[in-house]
Amino acid sequence: MDFQINPLSYKDVFTLPAEVVNRLKLTGFDQLRFILWVFASKENEFSLKSTADALGMSESDAEECLLFWQDAGLILCDGQKPKGIASEKASKTRVSQKKEELIKPTRNEAVKRASSDIMLTAAVDEIQKKLSRPINSNELISFVWMHDSLGLPVEVILTLVEFCVSEDKTNVRYMEKLANEWALKDIDTLDKAEDMLKKRALSKKAWGKVIRAFGIESRMPSDKELVFSDRWINEWGFSSAMLKNAYNVCIDAKAKLSFAYINQVLSSWHDKGYKTVDDTVKKPQKETSNKSSIDIDEFSKLLENRKIRKGDNL
Repeated sequence: MDFQINPLSYKDVFTLPAEVVNRLKLTGFDQLRFILWVFASKENEFSLKSTADALGMSESDAEECLLFWQDAGLILCDGQKPKGIASEKASKTRVSQKKEELIKPTRNEAVKRASSDIMLTAAVDEIQKKLSRPINSNELISFVWMHDSLGLPVEVILTLVEFCVSEDKTNVRYMEKLANEWALKDIDTLDKAEDMLKKRALSKKAWGKVIRAFGIESRMPSDKELVFSDRWINEWGFSSAMLKNAYNVCIDAKAKLSFAYINQVLSSWHDKGYKTVDDTVKKPQKETSNKSSIDIDEFSKLLENRKIRKGDNL
Protein backbone atom coordinates (compact mmCIF):
# COMPACT_ATOMS: atom_id res chain seq x y z
CA MET A 1 0.00 0.00 0.00
CA ASP A 2 1.37 3.39 -0.99
CA PHE A 3 0.97 6.37 1.29
CA GLN A 4 1.88 10.04 1.57
CA ILE A 5 1.96 12.78 4.17
CA ASN A 6 -1.13 14.93 4.46
CA PRO A 7 0.22 18.41 3.63
CA LEU A 8 -2.30 19.99 6.01
CA SER A 9 -0.54 18.27 8.90
CA TYR A 10 2.37 20.68 8.53
CA LYS A 11 0.26 23.40 10.15
CA ASP A 12 1.44 22.23 13.56
CA VAL A 13 4.96 20.72 13.49
CA PHE A 14 8.01 20.54 15.72
CA THR A 15 11.69 20.00 14.97
CA LEU A 16 13.26 16.63 15.73
CA PRO A 17 17.03 15.96 15.48
CA ALA A 18 18.13 13.45 12.85
CA GLU A 19 20.00 11.60 15.60
CA VAL A 20 16.66 10.28 16.87
CA VAL A 21 16.12 8.56 13.52
CA ASN A 22 19.72 7.30 13.48
CA ARG A 23 19.09 5.50 16.76
CA LEU A 24 15.67 4.05 15.94
CA LYS A 25 16.99 0.49 15.74
CA LEU A 26 18.22 0.77 19.32
CA THR A 27 15.35 2.84 20.70
CA GLY A 28 12.64 1.25 22.82
CA PHE A 29 8.99 2.27 22.74
CA ASP A 30 9.16 4.27 25.97
CA GLN A 31 12.40 5.96 24.94
CA LEU A 32 10.80 7.05 21.66
CA ARG A 33 7.68 8.36 23.42
CA PHE A 34 9.90 10.23 25.86
CA ILE A 35 11.97 12.08 23.25
CA LEU A 36 8.96 12.87 21.05
CA TRP A 37 7.09 14.38 23.98
CA VAL A 38 10.13 16.42 25.05
CA PHE A 39 10.73 17.94 21.62
CA ALA A 40 7.03 18.50 21.00
CA SER A 41 6.75 20.46 24.26
CA LYS A 42 7.24 24.21 24.32
CA GLU A 43 9.22 24.12 27.58
CA ASN A 44 12.99 24.64 27.86
CA GLU A 45 13.35 22.81 31.16
CA PHE A 46 11.60 19.73 32.46
CA SER A 47 11.18 17.89 35.72
CA LEU A 48 11.42 14.14 35.77
CA LYS A 49 8.15 13.81 37.70
CA SER A 50 6.08 16.01 35.38
CA THR A 51 7.47 14.21 32.34
CA ALA A 52 6.70 10.79 33.83
CA ASP A 53 3.15 11.91 34.73
CA ALA A 54 2.55 13.30 31.23
CA LEU A 55 3.65 10.03 29.65
CA GLY A 56 1.95 7.79 32.18
CA MET A 57 5.12 5.99 33.22
CA SER A 58 6.97 5.55 36.49
CA GLU A 59 9.75 7.94 37.43
CA SER A 60 12.28 5.11 37.29
CA ASP A 61 11.24 4.28 33.69
CA ALA A 62 11.36 7.96 32.78
CA GLU A 63 14.84 8.21 34.30
CA GLU A 64 16.05 5.30 32.15
CA CYS A 65 14.76 7.10 29.06
CA LEU A 66 16.40 10.31 30.23
CA LEU A 67 19.80 8.64 30.67
CA PHE A 68 19.51 7.02 27.23
CA TRP A 69 18.98 10.35 25.46
CA GLN A 70 21.52 12.10 27.70
CA ASP A 71 24.10 9.57 26.59
CA ALA A 72 23.08 10.24 22.98
CA GLY A 73 23.84 13.91 23.60
CA LEU A 74 20.31 15.17 22.97
CA ILE A 75 19.48 16.04 26.58
CA LEU A 76 21.52 17.97 29.17
CA CYS A 77 21.15 17.35 32.89
CA ASP A 78 22.12 19.37 35.98
CA GLY A 79 23.82 22.25 34.20
CA GLN A 80 25.73 19.98 31.81
CA LYS A 81 27.41 21.95 29.02
CA PRO A 82 26.48 21.19 25.39
CA LYS A 83 28.90 19.13 23.33
CA GLY A 84 28.97 17.51 19.94
CA ILE A 85 26.72 14.53 19.33
CA ALA A 86 28.59 11.33 18.48
CA SER A 87 26.00 9.55 16.37
CA GLU A 88 26.21 5.95 15.28
CA LYS A 89 26.99 7.06 11.74
CA ALA A 90 29.76 9.32 12.95
CA SER A 91 31.19 6.62 15.16
CA LYS A 92 31.76 4.41 12.11
CA THR A 93 34.27 6.89 10.77
CA ARG A 94 36.42 6.06 13.77
CA VAL A 95 36.64 2.41 12.80
CA SER A 96 39.42 3.14 10.33
CA GLN A 97 41.65 3.86 13.30
CA LYS A 98 43.58 1.03 14.92
CA LYS A 99 41.64 -0.83 17.56
CA GLU A 100 44.02 0.28 20.27
CA GLU A 101 43.34 3.93 19.43
CA LEU A 102 39.60 3.63 20.06
CA ILE A 103 38.87 4.69 23.60
CA LYS A 104 37.10 2.09 25.71
CA PRO A 105 34.73 3.09 28.48
CA THR A 106 35.72 2.73 32.11
CA ARG A 107 34.09 0.05 34.20
CA ASN A 108 31.69 2.57 35.74
CA GLU A 109 30.84 4.04 32.33
CA ALA A 110 30.16 0.58 30.91
CA VAL A 111 27.91 -0.35 33.84
CA LYS A 112 26.03 2.92 33.50
CA ARG A 113 25.53 2.41 29.75
CA ALA A 114 24.40 -1.18 30.15
CA SER A 115 21.92 -0.26 32.87
CA SER A 116 20.53 2.89 31.26
CA ASP A 117 20.06 1.53 27.74
CA ILE A 118 17.32 -1.09 27.69
CA MET A 119 18.65 -2.57 24.46
CA LEU A 120 22.11 -3.04 25.96
CA THR A 121 20.58 -4.42 29.15
CA ALA A 122 18.67 -7.02 27.16
CA ALA A 123 21.78 -7.74 25.07
CA VAL A 124 23.90 -8.41 28.15
CA ASP A 125 21.29 -10.87 29.45
CA GLU A 126 21.19 -12.64 26.09
CA ILE A 127 25.00 -12.74 25.84
CA GLN A 128 25.22 -14.39 29.26
CA LYS A 129 22.72 -17.01 28.13
CA LYS A 130 24.74 -17.71 25.00
CA LEU A 131 27.96 -17.98 27.00
CA SER A 132 26.22 -20.02 29.73
CA ARG A 133 27.88 -17.87 32.38
CA PRO A 134 27.90 -14.33 33.76
CA ILE A 135 30.16 -11.90 31.93
CA ASN A 136 32.92 -10.12 33.81
CA SER A 137 33.63 -6.39 33.87
CA ASN A 138 36.23 -6.58 31.08
CA GLU A 139 33.76 -8.34 28.82
CA LEU A 140 31.06 -5.79 29.64
CA ILE A 141 33.47 -2.99 28.72
CA SER A 142 34.24 -4.76 25.42
CA PHE A 143 30.59 -5.22 24.47
CA VAL A 144 29.77 -1.59 25.23
CA TRP A 145 32.85 -0.61 23.23
CA MET A 146 31.70 -2.71 20.27
CA HIS A 147 28.38 -0.92 20.31
CA ASP A 148 29.39 2.67 21.08
CA SER A 149 32.84 2.93 19.47
CA LEU A 150 32.67 0.43 16.61
CA GLY A 151 29.03 1.21 15.88
CA LEU A 152 27.84 -2.41 15.80
CA PRO A 153 24.10 -2.76 16.47
CA VAL A 154 22.98 -5.01 19.31
CA GLU A 155 21.68 -7.73 16.99
CA VAL A 156 25.02 -7.91 15.18
CA ILE A 157 26.91 -8.22 18.48
CA LEU A 158 24.62 -11.07 19.54
CA THR A 159 25.22 -12.83 16.22
CA LEU A 160 28.97 -12.38 16.67
CA VAL A 161 28.85 -13.88 20.18
CA GLU A 162 26.77 -16.82 18.97
CA PHE A 163 29.30 -17.49 16.23
CA CYS A 164 32.21 -17.35 18.69
CA VAL A 165 30.42 -19.85 20.94
CA SER A 166 29.94 -22.22 17.98
CA GLU A 167 33.66 -21.92 17.23
CA ASP A 168 34.56 -22.42 20.91
CA LYS A 169 36.41 -19.10 20.83
CA THR A 170 34.85 -17.02 23.57
CA ASN A 171 38.02 -15.25 24.65
CA VAL A 172 37.23 -11.55 24.86
CA ARG A 173 40.29 -10.60 22.79
CA TYR A 174 39.19 -12.85 19.94
CA MET A 175 35.68 -11.39 20.04
CA GLU A 176 37.12 -7.86 19.97
CA LYS A 177 39.32 -8.74 16.99
CA LEU A 178 36.36 -10.18 15.11
CA ALA A 179 34.14 -7.22 16.00
CA ASN A 180 36.78 -4.84 14.66
CA GLU A 181 36.96 -6.81 11.39
CA TRP A 182 33.19 -6.72 11.00
CA ALA A 183 33.09 -2.98 11.65
CA LEU A 184 35.80 -2.39 9.03
CA LYS A 185 33.74 -4.40 6.54
CA ASP A 186 30.62 -2.39 7.43
CA ILE A 187 28.79 -5.43 8.82
CA ASP A 188 26.14 -3.29 10.48
CA THR A 189 22.94 -5.25 9.88
CA LEU A 190 21.73 -8.74 10.77
CA ASP A 191 21.47 -9.67 7.09
CA LYS A 192 25.08 -8.65 6.46
CA ALA A 193 26.25 -10.60 9.50
CA GLU A 194 24.40 -13.75 8.42
CA ASP A 195 25.76 -13.39 4.89
CA MET A 196 29.28 -13.06 6.29
CA LEU A 197 28.86 -16.23 8.36
CA LYS A 198 27.50 -18.15 5.37
CA LYS A 199 30.57 -17.19 3.36
CA ARG A 200 32.82 -18.21 6.22
CA ALA A 201 31.04 -21.58 6.41
CA LEU A 202 31.72 -22.11 2.70
CA SER A 203 35.36 -21.23 3.27
CA LYS A 204 35.62 -23.80 6.07
CA LYS A 205 34.02 -26.42 3.84
CA ALA A 206 36.56 -25.56 1.15
CA TRP A 207 39.34 -25.91 3.73
CA GLY A 208 38.18 -29.48 4.46
CA LYS A 209 38.42 -30.29 0.77
CA VAL A 210 41.91 -28.81 0.60
CA ILE A 211 43.37 -30.75 3.52
CA ARG A 212 41.94 -33.99 2.15
CA ALA A 213 43.50 -33.30 -1.26
CA PHE A 214 46.86 -32.42 0.30
CA GLY A 215 46.74 -35.35 2.71
CA ILE A 216 47.55 -33.20 5.73
CA GLU A 217 46.16 -33.55 9.23
CA SER A 218 42.99 -31.77 10.19
CA ARG A 219 43.63 -28.54 12.07
CA MET A 220 42.29 -25.03 12.40
CA PRO A 221 43.27 -22.97 9.35
CA SER A 222 44.81 -19.54 9.52
CA ASP A 223 42.87 -16.62 8.09
CA LYS A 224 45.15 -16.63 5.03
CA GLU A 225 44.63 -20.36 4.47
CA LEU A 226 40.87 -19.82 4.59
CA VAL A 227 41.20 -17.10 1.96
CA PHE A 228 43.26 -19.41 -0.28
CA SER A 229 40.82 -22.32 0.15
CA ASP A 230 37.82 -20.17 -0.62
CA ARG A 231 39.50 -18.79 -3.73
CA TRP A 232 40.61 -22.18 -5.08
CA ILE A 233 37.30 -23.97 -4.49
CA ASN A 234 34.48 -21.44 -4.42
CA GLU A 235 35.88 -18.81 -6.78
CA TRP A 236 38.05 -20.70 -9.24
CA GLY A 237 36.20 -24.03 -8.99
CA PHE A 238 39.20 -26.39 -8.95
CA SER A 239 38.58 -30.08 -8.32
CA SER A 240 40.32 -32.25 -5.73
CA ALA A 241 42.43 -33.77 -8.50
CA MET A 242 43.68 -30.34 -9.55
CA LEU A 243 44.47 -29.45 -5.94
CA LYS A 244 46.44 -32.68 -5.57
CA ASN A 245 48.29 -31.95 -8.80
CA ALA A 246 49.22 -28.45 -7.59
CA TYR A 247 50.36 -29.93 -4.30
CA ASN A 248 52.68 -32.36 -6.13
CA VAL A 249 54.11 -29.52 -8.22
CA CYS A 250 54.81 -27.60 -5.03
CA ILE A 251 56.51 -30.50 -3.27
CA ASP A 252 58.66 -31.25 -6.34
CA ALA A 253 59.75 -27.62 -6.57
CA LYS A 254 60.01 -26.60 -2.91
CA ALA A 255 60.34 -29.93 -1.06
CA LYS A 256 57.78 -28.61 1.44
CA LEU A 257 54.17 -27.48 1.61
CA SER A 258 53.70 -23.82 0.73
CA PHE A 259 50.19 -22.44 0.34
CA ALA A 260 51.60 -19.30 -1.25
CA TYR A 261 53.44 -21.33 -3.91
CA ILE A 262 50.40 -23.52 -4.57
CA ASN A 263 48.35 -20.36 -4.98
CA GLN A 264 50.80 -19.17 -7.65
CA VAL A 265 50.49 -22.48 -9.47
CA LEU A 266 46.71 -22.53 -9.35
CA SER A 267 46.53 -18.86 -10.30
CA SER A 268 48.59 -19.61 -13.42
CA TRP A 269 46.34 -22.53 -14.33
CA HIS A 270 43.24 -20.43 -13.74
CA ASP A 271 44.56 -17.70 -16.05
CA LYS A 272 45.28 -20.29 -18.73
CA GLY A 273 41.83 -21.83 -18.39
CA TYR A 274 43.08 -25.24 -17.22
CA LYS A 275 40.27 -27.33 -15.74
CA THR A 276 41.67 -30.88 -15.68
CA VAL A 277 44.99 -32.51 -14.86
CA ASP A 278 45.42 -33.38 -18.55
CA ASP A 279 45.31 -29.65 -19.33
CA THR A 280 48.37 -29.09 -17.16
CA VAL A 281 50.47 -31.83 -18.81
CA LYS A 282 52.67 -30.58 -21.64
CA LYS A 283 51.79 -32.56 -24.74
CA PRO A 284 54.12 -32.89 -27.75
CA GLN A 285 52.71 -30.72 -30.46
CA LYS A 286 51.86 -32.33 -33.76
CA GLU A 287 54.17 -31.38 -36.57
CA THR A 288 52.42 -29.11 -38.99
CA SER A 289 55.35 -28.76 -41.35
CA ASN A 290 54.63 -27.44 -44.81
CA LYS A 291 57.50 -29.48 -46.18
CA SER A 292 56.80 -31.22 -49.43
CA SER A 293 57.10 -34.98 -49.46
CA ILE A 294 59.80 -34.49 -52.15
CA ASP A 295 63.32 -33.70 -50.95
CA ILE A 296 64.30 -30.49 -52.79
CA ASP A 297 68.05 -31.21 -52.61
CA GLU A 298 67.62 -34.68 -54.01
CA PHE A 299 65.39 -33.32 -56.74
CA SER A 300 68.01 -30.73 -57.70
CA LYS A 301 70.69 -33.37 -57.88
CA LEU A 302 68.43 -35.52 -60.03
CA LEU A 303 67.92 -32.64 -62.49
CA GLU A 304 71.63 -31.94 -62.60
CA ASN A 305 72.45 -35.59 -63.40
CA ARG A 306 69.83 -35.64 -66.12
CA LYS A 307 71.42 -32.54 -67.72
CA ILE A 308 74.82 -34.17 -67.60
CA ARG A 309 73.55 -37.36 -69.18
CA LYS A 310 71.72 -35.38 -71.80
CA GLY A 311 74.93 -33.54 -72.70
CA ASP A 312 76.79 -36.84 -72.94
CA ASN A 313 74.23 -38.10 -75.37
CA LEU A 314 74.72 -35.00 -77.47
